[in-house]
Amino acid sequence: KVIDAYQEYQLRYNIDSSAMPKQVEQETEYFSPRWYYLGEIPYGEMPEDDIYWYPAVLFLDKKLKGEFTFAGTKLVKHELQQVDRL
Repeated sequence: KVIDAYQEYQLRYNIDSSAMPKQVEQETEYFSPRWYYLGEIPYGEMPEDDIYWYPAVLFLDKKLKGEFTFAGTKLVKHELQQVDRL
């Protein structure tokens, strides 16, 4: 039986944006970049897990470790903890 599912990979890295060249992200067949103000992130249009970790990472600069389990695109279980280092 074929099920509707997706796999999402999260990478960890540190970025010093002042040292990076300024560039504009390019749209591709699979990706259309969109930029939002932090208070206007459209969580309702994103994978369900994002609401659990975006605020802690973007607003509070926390380092997190977690696991999210999906049935298709429906989030069915999640575990998330703050860590001192990745």
